[in-house]
Amino acid sequence: MRLQRITTSSRWIPEVDGLRFVAISSVLLIHILAQMNSHAHLYGLHASGHEAFVAVMYQLGRGVQLFFAISGYILAQPFLRQYVDGGKPVRLGSFYLRRLTRLEPPYILSLLIYAVSLLLLHRMAAHVVWRSFAMCAFYVHNFFAKGTPPLNLVTWSLEVEVEFYVLVPLLAKLFCIRSPTTRRLVLLACILCSALPAWSAATAHGFFLPAQLCYFFTGFLLADLRVEQKLAQDHPFWDLGSLLIWPAFLFLPEFRFLPIVLCGLLVAGFHATFMGPVSRRILSTRWIALLGGMCYSIYLLHMLVISALFPLTRHAALTGNFYTDYLIQLLLLLPAIVIASIAYFVAIERPCMDPNWPQKLWSRVRGRRSAAMV
Repeated sequence: MRLQRITTSSRWIPEVDGLRFVAISSVLLIHILAQMNSHAHLYGLHASGHEAFVAVMYQLGRGVQLFFAISGYILAQPFLRQYVDGGKPVRLGSFYLRRLTRLEPPYILSLLIYAVSLLLLHRMAAHVVWRSFAMCAFYVHNFFAKGTPPLNLVTWSLEVEVEFYVLVPLLAKLFCIRSPTTRRLVLLACILCSALPAWSAATAHGFFLPAQLCYFFTGFLLADLRVEQKLAQDHPFWDLGSLLIWPAFLFLPEFRFLPIVLCGLLVAGFHATFMGPVSRRILSTRWIALLGGMCYSIYLLHMLVISALFPLTRHAALTGNFYTDYLIQLLLLLPAIVIASIAYFVAIERPCMDPNWPQKLWSRVRGRRSAAMV
């Protein structure tokens, strides 16, 4: 069973998937905790007296911003090769077709699974379910929800990603600036300016691209700095930096200029990951990198697994100690999420990573038709 992701360039960077593992792990930790809190009045899993711990753990939602930076970093690569390295031009039709064939089938199928679950298990009104399905399928739920809950609560961030995909070719024109120093200063200015909306409390957790754009631009800057090519400069100093930088990124309390600080920590954190020999070795560990590589499947399915199993697992978490109950939930739910996600990755997502899967599928269908006619 092949678990390694398929990449368009056939060049796998395990450290990047290691960072994806950090991002998706933080999201799982906060969503399991949120499930406990949202059902505390029903199941006796009270967080009373532990509000400070819960508040700190909720900062783990910044794993989403780490995902945004990784997306900016990855999507910048082909345009960087075109404009800076003199490589072949990016064909926009192929670029968008690749996004479509890679992301859409797993996403639409997951929405159908959620829709069926809400209809059959939760008895939600059909018109509400299909209205939400349509808005999520066309990535407009953030704009037109008007009180209609999404099928999957986490897909707001995928809508932000899609908004960024639409603008990537335009934003990537920044790489046309020939002077590396000037280009990087302009990218830095873009980070600072795009962080301005997040200074407002009204948009600090905005479900729209303007409030998150600074993290994508940070990924652009990291791609331009070529952090993955600086392994010869590694030093244990960077490992110490990792121990300080990533916890700071994930747990710093909210304050007015936090987005600027987070972008700076992302730049430092990426350097620490690629240039710290121990950090690089840990995040490149096979099981960490493989799970990070299937983060999209985990992202799509984990809320379904949590909501489906929590009515059962909560019976095993009534010790009266909040920390123990939380640990029990993690020990029960995380393996179930991983197993379900591996199955979905192998059956659905990984085949869609092959850029030629539509042609192969069509050839197979035509072959069967021809055999049936004979």
